[in-house]
Amino acid sequence: MDRPRLWSPGSPALHDAQVTVVAGDGSALDTRQVRCGIRRLGFSRSSGFTVNGRRARLRGTNRHQEHPYVGYAVPRLAQYRDARRIKEAGFDYVRLSHYPQSPDFLDACDEYGIVVMNCLPGWQFIGSERFREACYDNARQLIRRDRHHPSVALWELSLNETPMDEEFMARLHAIGHEEYPGDQMFTCGWIDRFDVFTRSRQHGGIHHWRNGDKALVIAEYGDWEFYAASEGFDQKTGAGLLPGKANSRKFRGDGERGMRQQAANHRLALEDTLASPAVLDGQWSMFDYARGDHPARAACGVMDVFRLPKFSYHFYRSQREPGEEGPGWNGGPMVFIASHWTPSSDLRVQVFSNCDEVELRLNGVSLGRRGPAPFGGGRHLPHPPVEFELPAFVPGTLAAAEFIGGQLRAAHAVSTPGRVARLEIRFDDLGLRADAAEPDLLIAHARICDPRGTLCVTDRSTVNFTLDGGGRIVGPSTVPAEAGVASIVIEVSAGVRSFRLLADLEDGRCEPASCQWDRDHGATPLPQAAPLPVIP
Repeated sequence: MDRPRLWSPGSPALHDAQVTVVAGDGSALDTRQVRCGIRRLGFSRSSGFTVNGRRARLRGTNRHQEHPYVGYAVPRLAQYRDARRIKEAGFDYVRLSHYPQSPDFLDACDEYGIVVMNCLPGWQFIGSERFREACYDNARQLIRRDRHHPSVALWELSLNETPMDEEFMARLHAIGHEEYPGDQMFTCGWIDRFDVFTRSRQHGGIHHWRNGDKALVIAEYGDWEFYAASEGFDQKTGAGLLPGKANSRKFRGDGERGMRQQAANHRLALEDTLASPAVLDGQWSMFDYARGDHPARAACGVMDVFRLPKFSYHFYRSQREPGEEGPGWNGGPMVFIASHWTPSSDLRVQVFSNCDEVELRLNGVSLGRRGPAPFGGGRHLPHPPVEFELPAFVPGTLAAAEFIGGQLRAAHAVSTPGRVARLEIRFDDLGLRADAAEPDLLIAHARICDPRGTLCVTDRSTVNFTLDGGGRIVGPSTVPAEAGVASIVIEVSAGVRSFRLLADLEDGRCEPASCQWDRDHGATPLPQAAPLPVIP
């Protein structure tokens, strides 16, 4: 090709290359087709992160690939769905903390245009010479496996948060350039001995560090600095924890106050990282995940472990420009009211939006139209939240409409929930469905709703699930709802084309719901009894 299309986060063009190993006599020993992308990257303090000569200040996240009940070993489409969720959350960069992740996920990052930091396995430990040799071998295997992926821009050849000696770091850095010769290998690590320096916000110094023209990447922000004192925290006893009500680790069941607190922490931390000389940043983290040192999941995610969004997910969505969207993922203008609008709701209503102006209405009556205003003097967020002060709580519907150039572009509404009246089943397949020869893993949600379909967000009723046809529920089939939603995981074996899912409340307060799912058409709700009447 004389002028091939180039790969970038906004235009992830891919090509198929045929690679042949030839013997000395010219005969072909092996041939395979490899998908690749053509791009040129750069990292420096002065020019930032560049793709094909253009500076790109990307917002990013960290990802654990764990899925509930099945762990890390999930089918191809489950990996693709996670990549799409990351892109639709407003992120164009992801750090794969702290181990090599599925090649299927990297394929998806290639396709969606997500820049990747690929990571050597290891965390807070360094061992004997045998251990070190294993690290060197891991580094070589990682690079050989993934160096054809255009999405991989950084190689974290460093043990996460681990004291390392000079010889060990120098060897890993050298291995990176041996395995990927030329000027497109960028090693990185949390100690400044690599091509790019990675620093977490909780470790401090992000505004003052400087080493010539070397680039700085913020590896993590938004969690630990609000969770524990960096110095002296004891992971066994918990000594050194900061006040729980103010940290960022919030389950959806922590309610509106918890969701607002997490979003506020991320807003503050993102504002700070954007004011630093960092060329990329990654918030911690995309999804909640299990911890080896504690029975409870780490509720660090902007989505929970079942991939349900928290308020902070919508905050990051609002930081993407309204003109940004792409094949296979949804972007564009957005607006989100960060409230459940219940009697306990905060009367300072925040609205996340990426447009010029927002109008808020309560039960059809306008509360005004206004644009965003920076909080606390910060002026680095692309789209600060819009805040409205309401005089009193009145049950009903809050509706937000956003405008660009005076034209209505998006809307969102939240309503005060009434009494429980019905269940709604939703399958989170994102429209990505495998053919019959491929296994799949689906997450299904039963939403507990009032007669109008409003989520009963404070309900914690127990839901029973039954599967009819193909597929298998992994984990418990009877689960309590969190914030009005009960979730299960369904394993769909190769060859299974469809199944029916039935859900009912254990206390029998409403009729059961059922939904048919198949590989061709996705989910189809089946007829059910009329909802129970509303009692005034």
